[in-house]
Amino acid sequence: IESALNSQPPVALAVVSEPPTGPIIEALRRFATGGGQVLWLLKNAAAGKSLAQLVGVAGLEVTEAPSANYFMMGQIDFEHPLFKPFADARFSDFTRVYFWRHRRLKAEQLPQARIVARFDDGDPALIEMPVAKGRVFVLCSAWTPEDSQLARSSKFVPFLFTFLDQAGGLKARSTQYIVGDAVDL
Repeated sequence: IESALNSQPPVALAVVSEPPTGPIIEALRRFATGGGQVLWLLKNAAAGKSLAQLVGVAGLEVTEAPSANYFMMGQIDFEHPLFKPFADARFSDFTRVYFWRHRRLKAEQLPQARIVARFDDGDPALIEMPVAKGRVFVLCSAWTPEDSQLARSSKFVPFLFTFLDQAGGLKARSTQYIVGDAVDL
């Protein structure tokens, strides 16, 4: 992972779906402080300890939210660049994206945290934090079938696309070439 984060061309987005260990957390911290973007999936409450190490917050409390049925994203900031493509009324309906489980954390404990989306129970669903030159996003659930239907939703690919776009990982490509032009593959 360390070599991937330092590769050429540079990686634009690091997606963390399992709680990493010490050296990988340090590599992720260097990546984020150097301008990289990290998307952290809180797969379980134990992942909060590694997240706390990444963002440098001692005593970050992460717990499992009690679940009777399912959760949905209840409040979404459609002005945020990640959700701007969904701002049109034709695309803004997230009521069919069910989350079976999510993790609860206090966003106030995270430095300069901005809650981009909340679950319908009021808990943060997606949090953005600046880390020096980069950013860390925390999805307080995961996209595995045990946690949610997000990966099965028609919103999933555009959602990931906006992360890559914001991270600068997508580059505009020419659609016309002249004989002899170099073509990036």
